[in-house]
Amino acid sequence: MTEHHLRVGAAVLPITPPLGIDMLGFVNRMRAGTGYGEPMEVGAIAVESGGQRVIIVSIDMAVCPLDRAEEIRASLSRAGSCPKHAVLINFNHSHGLPGFPAAVKLGGQYPEYTLKERMFADYVAEMAVSAAGLAISRLEDAEMELGVSAVEGLSVNRRERTKDGGTILGWNPDGVCDRSVQTVCFKRKDQSVIVTAVNFACHPVVLGKDISEYSSDFVGPLRKTVKQVLGGECIFLQGAAGNILPLEGFNQSKGKEVEFGTKLAMKAIESVLNPVEPATVMEKFDFASTTPISLYRKKVMKPAFAEAQPVISATEQWICLPYEKLPARQDLAAEIERREEQLAEVLANPDPLTSPNTVRYHIAWAKEIVRTIDEGSLQADVEAPLQAIRIGNLGICAAPGEIFNEIGLAVKERSKAKVTFYCGYSNGVLGYFPTAAEYAYGGYEPSVSHRGYGQPSAFDPQCESILVETGTRLLNGLFNE
Repeated sequence: MTEHHLRVGAAVLPITPPLGIDMLGFVNRMRAGTGYGEPMEVGAIAVESGGQRVIIVSIDMAVCPLDRAEEIRASLSRAGSCPKHAVLINFNHSHGLPGFPAAVKLGGQYPEYTLKERMFADYVAEMAVSAAGLAISRLEDAEMELGVSAVEGLSVNRRERTKDGGTILGWNPDGVCDRSVQTVCFKRKDQSVIVTAVNFACHPVVLGKDISEYSSDFVGPLRKTVKQVLGGECIFLQGAAGNILPLEGFNQSKGKEVEFGTKLAMKAIESVLNPVEPATVMEKFDFASTTPISLYRKKVMKPAFAEAQPVISATEQWICLPYEKLPARQDLAAEIERREEQLAEVLANPDPLTSPNTVRYHIAWAKEIVRTIDEGSLQADVEAPLQAIRIGNLGICAAPGEIFNEIGLAVKERSKAKVTFYCGYSNGVLGYFPTAAEYAYGGYEPSVSHRGYGQPSAFDPQCESILVETGTRLLNGLFNE
């Protein structure tokens, strides 16, 4: 590695599943993939300076268990000759994508993971390593620019309040919603673009369950537009999107995902063309004509130590995330019996509004938790990595779950970085992490969602403060150097 200059390499590779693999996320979807929509990719960026290297990988898959993510990170670490805590994997989370096999399957035609699905997951993991290897082989001198733009009219808080004081999934326009897009653009000396990374928080569910095509949803059109306008490669890093939906989501026909992705891309491009870092000043020049004319030009303000290039550093802490309350075995057994009777009724009397998958979802979860109880492996908490990365004045905080938007915003607001990416769905996906205040309103995330991730219970409300305080401390610690 060079000791001074910033060096960056990037690579993007297609990943195309064979037909007949389930897409995950919509529990009531009953069909495996029958076609192809917005393309799937793995993208990798390698960044090094001052003897330090970080690798950032974006994978178009819906979910990934923690242990599998750790295996992939270990492979990337070996391939990239850097410590594992300097490797970040972020998952798109489009519901039009397959996922890495987990304890419970989130919908699909097949109740269990098929051999074809497991083989495809292995292939994706290998392609991620290949993309990282290519990115490293393409390392070259680079400069970086950071940008932020406001994005209106695309996303909304989904925790809609009901008249009885509860919550359903829908629209909550008064709820917290981070409507900003962050970018980092790495350029060559001639200002041609090597790669742009875009960070935004929103579930990629513009398309609904009726679309049986593999699709990266709005992310595909976003990347395509950024590359067409700016050149170079583009990767997307999903944000704290646990409670954020597209304003117009779950569409029954295609098209809206292209509109969403294109609009978001234009805002990302705007942030690249008007960066907040490096800072600029306007220089004045006199121009002689029939009358005096003043000309003004932007000039980048580079500090005296610019030749040293940005500080590159990374850190990680494994944190203990407690569950709210563990279930009793007898209650699980009773639910299994009740749900199996319900499933038999649904299968005997088919109803287009009632999917057998929604019943199987609960049965699979209860049986999985009974298994862990019987083998003595049920725990009251789970350990998971919380990661922070610094690249110059860019800070990245990465957490392994569907993080509520308020948590990501809290870290960003406290960050010492000039621009901060908060990346949920990173280094594995454990489940939902709501804010403590939202538990009183019930609803999907704090009450039911843990079942789809094979967790025995929702995570305890105190996890909000653990994620905010630890994430902020790790990130700001890198900027105290």
